[in-house]
Amino acid sequence: MIYMIILRTCVKIMCFNRFDPQQRHCYTHDEVNLTALPLEKGYRMSMKNCLYDKALHATLKECECRPSFYVLGAIGKDKPTCIGKQLDCAYKVFDHVESPKRNHIGTAAEKCQQPCNDQLYDSRYSNMNQAIFL
Repeated sequence: MIYMIILRTCVKIMCFNRFDPQQRHCYTHDEVNLTALPLEKGYRMSMKNCLYDKALHATLKECECRPSFYVLGAIGKDKPTCIGKQLDCAYKVFDHVESPKRNHIGTAAEKCQQPCNDQLYDSRYSNMNQAIFL
């Protein structure tokens, strides 16, 4: 007797809509369009990009300057380039971007979350209860 069980589970977008991003701890790609790294320029939601967006917004607000390494120019065009004390301020912002005082800064509503991905699980089980004689 041979048994084979195949179990297939897929998480659909409909399931994501039942919870908000803070409850499910992730963002779908259409929930957040990072203004410093816009979707139309090819940037997608990721933890790295969200933290970078948050740090850029915090630098513009707290240090009143634009980091020299941010060359895209989607935000902060009217701000001067960070130099001297402003540059030191920018480095501190980037070092402590996930500080609780910065949760409201940036494109993401609160803390940066990982992107939600559909999960596909395959599980296979087989059992053979036959003696094979050669």
